Amino acid sequence: MTIVTQTEDLVNYDTVKKISLASGTVKDKATGEDITVYVILAFDVLSEIDANEYEDAAIQLGGYHSESKCRDVFDQLIGCISTNANLFIIPQPD
Repeated sequence: MTIVTQTEDLVNYDTVKKISLASGTVKDKATGEDITVYVILAFDVLSEIDANEYEDAAIQLGGYHSESKCRDVFDQLIGCISTNANLFIIPQPD
C-alpha cells in the first residue's frame, strides 16, 4: 500500500515498521501561544526509533489540532491496512 502524506510525499507501507500517534506543543504563529498538535508518525525499517528523538527518525504522515480527528484518521488508516487497500491519502486538517 502507498500512503500519501499531507505534504504529498509517498510512503511505501511495506518499508514501514511502525506507525504511531504522538502529540506535542508548538507556538501558534498568529498568537504566539503554545498549542497542542496531534500527529501520525511512520518509522521506516531502517530508522532507529528513540522515544526522545521522534523528529529525527519519523515521517510525519499528518497533523491535526484535535486528538479525536487524529484518532479518526488513524482508525481509517488501520481499516485500509486491514482490507489490503492499495492507497490511503491522509486527509488535510479541517
